[in-house]
Amino acid sequence: MRDGRSVAVLEGPELTRRGLVQAIVGGAVEHLPKSRDATHGEVMLSARGLRRLPRVSEASFDLHRGEVLGLGGLVGAGRSELARLLYGADRPDAGTMTIEGRPFAPRSPAGAVRAGLGLVPEERRTEGLLLGKSIAFNLSLGNLTPLLASPLLPFISPRKRARLAQATIRDLSIRAGSPEQPVGRLSGGNQQKVVIGRWLRSKPKILILDEPTRGVDIGARGEIHRLIRALAADGMAVLVISSEPDELPDLCDRVLVMAEGRIVRELAGTDLTRSAIIEASYAETEERVPA
Repeated sequence: MRDGRSVAVLEGPELTRRGLVQAIVGGAVEHLPKSRDATHGEVMLSARGLRRLPRVSEASFDLHRGEVLGLGGLVGAGRSELARLLYGADRPDAGTMTIEGRPFAPRSPAGAVRAGLGLVPEERRTEGLLLGKSIAFNLSLGNLTPLLASPLLPFISPRKRARLAQATIRDLSIRAGSPEQPVGRLSGGNQQKVVIGRWLRSKPKILILDEPTRGVDIGARGEIHRLIRALAADGMAVLVISSEPDELPDLCDRVLVMAEGRIVRELAGTDLTRSAIIEASYAETEERVPA
């Protein structure tokens, strides 16, 4: 079914994953272009020996300008906990970080945001959105300074907020009745676009997306993937955390796989496959990627 109507009946040899996806989306699935070699770009975020036991142990990696870097592994492998260290929500027990070669040790998420880092959390409904508030209100939360009525008056201009919301709804194809619609009434995919749209307006240098397509339909998943690739093409460094092995090869330039709190394998090029991600997810922690 699509848009309330039965659009296809698939039987026998026609009943394939590709056929189902095309019927749901309404056409062929677009192949997303990737960077030729994103690792040749400037290193935007570097981590060495990050540790916060028991969830994260000796995590080291580089994230480059224009790169979509995936972080895979089983649930509980330490991926979200590593993201919290990068974002300043938790403090590491050991290790160092830099952004564009400068020391980076955020004491809070506010410090990470000031340094140019944004985070789309895994639990958008509880950590990323105020469901009872409007789309316009939620979009304005990370962009208050440009929306002030004047530099001398600490009040949000309703006109500026409405313009911001209308532009974001248009640019991201958010399906909504109006900018004043409560965000809790949107579909999962459109809610996720609101969370991502908030960061688009503040233009972070580095964006972390934790399970960006969880709970969204196939069509919205494709739209979010295209948006992520467009951000990388514009020079943003993007880190995508996903527990779906099928998602990362389609989207990412490289994938780091975590197991038991360690980065155990780096996959790129022809090695970046669903089966390789699954195999590495169960790897022994001694199989570490050298720093």
